[in-house]
Amino acid sequence: MTITDDTVKAVLDDRLSRLSDIKPTQSEPTYSHLESPGKPVEGELENGALREGKPLTLLSKACIGLLAQYAGVGFLAGIIPGVIYPVLQGYLNAEGTIVVSATVLVQIPWCYKMFFGVISDSFPIMGYRRRPYMVVGWVFCVVILFIMAAMSVPDPYYGDAAMHNIDEEDWTPEQIASINESASSSAGKYVVPMMLASFGYLLCEVAADAMVVEYAQREPIEQRGRVQTAVYAVKTSFTAVGAAVIAFSMNGEEYAGSFDFSLTFQQLMLISGIVCAPLVFVSWFFLQEDRVTDKPTFREYMSSFWTLLQKRAIYQIVAYKFFSGVFNSFNIVSSSNIKLYWVHATPFNNSFMAIVGTVFYAITLALTGNICPMVSAS
Repeated sequence: MTITDDTVKAVLDDRLSRLSDIKPTQSEPTYSHLESPGKPVEGELENGALREGKPLTLLSKACIGLLAQYAGVGFLAGIIPGVIYPVLQGYLNAEGTIVVSATVLVQIPWCYKMFFGVISDSFPIMGYRRRPYMVVGWVFCVVILFIMAAMSVPDPYYGDAAMHNIDEEDWTPEQIASINESASSSAGKYVVPMMLASFGYLLCEVAADAMVVEYAQREPIEQRGRVQTAVYAVKTSFTAVGAAVIAFSMNGEEYAGSFDFSLTFQQLMLISGIVCAPLVFVSWFFLQEDRVTDKPTFREYMSSFWTLLQKRAIYQIVAYKFFSGVFNSFNIVSSSNIKLYWVHATPFNNSFMAIVGTVFYAITLALTGNICPMVSAS
């Protein structure tokens, strides 16, 4: 029997007609959701948002809780590094190596920011990846602040505060006898607690940064970036507040300043601890976070991280951050001694430029967050 082309065509037409009559039942799966390109679900990400969910509303309870995190971090970022010059250099007359080492050690925790982020992403606590780490960070930081508030502080190196502004050859025998030689050697014991406190509030900022990214991805394209600029404007503003506290409360004569009033180191740490203590409760009760039900393993997380790091847009920014940090971090050991003995810079002078710089930076961030989205939308 010979099969002709007409026979083959007739068989195929009959088969196709039979297949077209087959309708899937409701229990049978269909493949319409796998169409390429897929049809977007109605109302889903239609405004350019990168993540599902409502964008964060400014002045809402969750937003206030998030801004409070950055306010606390900014305040301590102005207090802890700012206290080094008046206390270690002006009050205790520490060696330049100790002062520079203290400045570096207080900033070292920021080098571990990425690793804290990996820990927060990979190891949830009670099913949550952000709020528990904020609570742990603030509890740890506040405890260290209270420990520093309880530490004993020796008498100042110069028994007569006027010796800061008098040449050494003009000191009287009574002034020379008033020098407390042991003050300089006691400066090192304050460095490690300050570094540990920095680790505490850094952990809070890492968790808050991750939460900010999640909220920022929910923003429609015409509002994108407002949450990020808002939180960093708040952080920078409160860094200026912390620097102002140092400028006005640690500018007494015993700190090589010009005021006749000042706080002690213990009082400043106690006040800082009291200010930051409520953030423990704010972190848990104000912020909203979904419980993690499914998470990648640590191995999968690091594999995806390595894949992301190989993208040009990522590794160029990483390289810039690395090399700019290296070349921008050179310092001379005698810098604090030069400020005190050659320039005669008071703690107020030392903090003033930091205040001005951070205020302008905060204003720039606020303007960027409000003006740039409108320009992009137009």
